[in-house]
Order: sequence, then C-alpha cells, then structure tokens
Amino acid sequence: MTDDQIVLLSTEVDAFVEALEPFEVEDIGKPRWHTQHEYIEKLNMQAILDANRNTHEYVREIIVNNDKEKYI
Repeated sequence: MTDDQIVLLSTEVDAFVEALEPFEVEDIGKPRWHTQHEYIEKLNMQAILDANRNTHEYVREIIVNNDKEKYI
C-alpha cells in the first residue's frame, strides 16, 4: 500500500470512530458537529479506498465493533 492510497492511519480511524457521538438538531452546524462531519468524511474516503482495493475493511470493522454505525 502506498501513501497516496491512505487517507487515515489505523490509529486515526480508531480515534475518529471513538469520538463519534449523537447530536441534537439544534447542534447541527456548531464547531463540534463540523469536527465530527470532517471525521466522517475522512472515514468514508478511507473505507472507499479499502473497498475498491478489496482489502481488509478496517473502517467498517471498527465502526461496527464500537457500535457507532447509528452516528453515521
């Protein structure tokens, strides 16, 4: 795997998934929400790269193992 095929390191995936949390409607657009939105975008980019290469789907696995799928 070359560097141009990596959006996130596995440690970043772990940290981003751990940080996912629910938001109330009135919190949408606030700084914390924007941070989480950025995390989700990066997780999505890495998941797409993994799926396109038919490699281990680490992002999906971490999201499911941490029961965070309801936040994305």
